Formats: sequence, structure tokens, C-alpha cells
Amino acid sequence: NVDAYLGLGQVYEGQAEAAVAGSREEAAGYYEKAAEAYEKVLELDPDNATSMERLAVIYKELGDLEKLRDLIGAYEGQSGGGDAIEQLEVWRTCIHIISQISEACEAGDIDQVFLLMQSDEYRRLQDMAMELGSPVFDMGGGRGLGLYPVVTTGDYGNCMIYYGDYKNGMREGSGYWMGYYGGNNYRAYGQWAGDVPEGDQEVREWSGSLNEMVRTRVLTGTVSRGLWNGSVQWKFERKDGGSDTFPVSFDMGKWVILREEEGEDGITYVVSEKKLEGGEEDGFMITHTPDELEGIEGYR
Repeated sequence: NVDAYLGLGQVYEGQAEAAVAGSREEAAGYYEKAAEAYEKVLELDPDNATSMERLAVIYKELGDLEKLRDLIGAYEGQSGGGDAIEQLEVWRTCIHIISQISEACEAGDIDQVFLLMQSDEYRRLQDMAMELGSPVFDMGGGRGLGLYPVVTTGDYGNCMIYYGDYKNGMREGSGYWMGYYGGNNYRAYGQWAGDVPEGDQEVREWSGSLNEMVRTRVLTGTVSRGLWNGSVQWKFERKDGGSDTFPVSFDMGKWVILREEEGEDGITYVVSEKKLEGGEEDGFMITHTPDELEGIEGYR
């Protein structure tokens, strides 16, 4: 009975959604049972649009890229199912770009990742991520690729990518965290725990907001709950091939101020002093926003 299996699938999905906050493993078990019910519906009624749509969502929740591929392949070129078939075609495009990004990350080819993030395929994937929440895809070997809507960053878009270690659906271990928007590139690589950056991190930024003489800003240090904490190396790689490095310190994202100076533009806050490369004079690094929290984009 098709209706009975549809109802059973809906019940299991409801139990999965109720379990998500408490136990991802429990939720996954219910999603698997819901998938079995919807798969039975398609055995009885291959053009059942509801089951197609729900299976695509469930496979996304489970991060099962292979089953999602199989589902898409089973209906390739068919006209039954109406809007559900069109939605599966959207997923086909998304799976293609997900696989490409994963392969580039695994090879350490981050330049290729940023090229892919400028494509129409990636923009469609972002739109789907914003609609579905934070889809995570199992890439095997305990590693996954997730897309996460973020609200605290403007320079690098409203959706960022994580590729790296997962445990029970949460970012745990080491991984890349990347964003791109309008020519601005952001890449953090380091440790995560409990689904947030926690531990050693290296951040590289290619940003239109940087000084015109600067090619890349590189930050190296330790974060706690996504905020810089303790000693951090703040390095500016110049377009002439040189670089300037400043040691700075933070207390849970807040600058440790060395001293305040009064100038024509108001008070500036000195946060680091050192000898600049190739010069005899003292150089120093200042900030005009001492109360702004500094950390990993999307987490400050």
C-alpha cells in the first residue's frame, strides 16, 4: 500500500527531526528507516514525486552521495515525476561541483577550489545550501564536505565550505574552511572540535580590502571557540616579494593593547612593535577598532 509506506516514511522523518538536537546517530537511524519506506514506495509506484523528493532530502541529511547519485541516475532522461525530476537534475549539478571541490581539497589545490567557487554550478549549490540548511556529504575515510550559511561575514559571501574530518556529523579534527565573494578569497586550515574552530589555525586572505601594496595577509596562531586567543603572528606578504610580520596578542578575540596614541584622526591603539624588513626604523601595527572581536570568519 503506497499510502501506508508514505505515512511510515513521514513518521520516521518526524522522529529523526526530533532526535537531531539530542543524538545525530539516533537521527541517522530514523532517516535510514524513512528511506527504506520511501524506497518501497518507488518500487510500487516509480513515478511517485513525493518519495523522490523526500529521498533526495534524506540522502542529503545522511550525506550519502552514492545513493543520491543512484537516485538521480535511475530517473535520468525520464519525464515522470514532474517537479521532482527537475529537482533531481539540480542535485546532479550540485553533486558534480561537490566532487570537484572535494578532489581539489584532497590534492591541496586550493587555487582550483576558488576557481570552482566562481562558477554558476557553485552558485546553484550555495542556493540549495541556503534552502536546506547545512548539507554535509560523506566523502569517505571519515572526511566530508559541508556547506554552511554564515551571517557574520560580508567579504567572503554568505555561505562557506568546510572540507575535512567529521565525527558523528560534526567537524572534529583538521580541515579547510573557505569562502569567496567578489574577488576576495579566504582559507583557514587547522583544528576543529565540537563543530567550531578550536586549536592551531593558519589563515590566508586575498582580499580587495587589503592595502594595495599587500598581496596576502597570513595569520597564524591559536583560536578558542573560533576567536584568536594568545599570541598570533600577523603577516603581510607584499606584492614586491617582501613581507612584514607583527607579533600581536588576543584575549578571546579582543586585542591586547600596548598603548594608546592621540593623532589628527583621533586615538589609535598600538598592538604590535617591531623592526620592519629591510629598514632601521621601528614599525608598529595599530587598530582603530579595539573592541571588535577577531577570529575565524563566520565565528567571530
